[in-house]
Amino acid sequence: MKDENTVSIPKSEWDEMSSEICKHLGITDLKYRDDVAKAYAEAILRELSENPEQRSRYPSLFR
Repeated sequence: MKDENTVSIPKSEWDEMSSEICKHLGITDLKYRDDVAKAYAEAILRELSENPEQRSRYPSLFR
């Protein structure tokens, strides 16, 4: 059973997204890339679930 809060992203897209997130946050150590990007993405998704009107703040997530 899939959790309704789970989002599946192809690995190639995740690699690109996580690199962009870390670049945006100024994190250069790739050792932490996935953990940092996952936490950041989870925070964004949590914010959007609580405040769906905030989608306009993240246009690249809703292409």
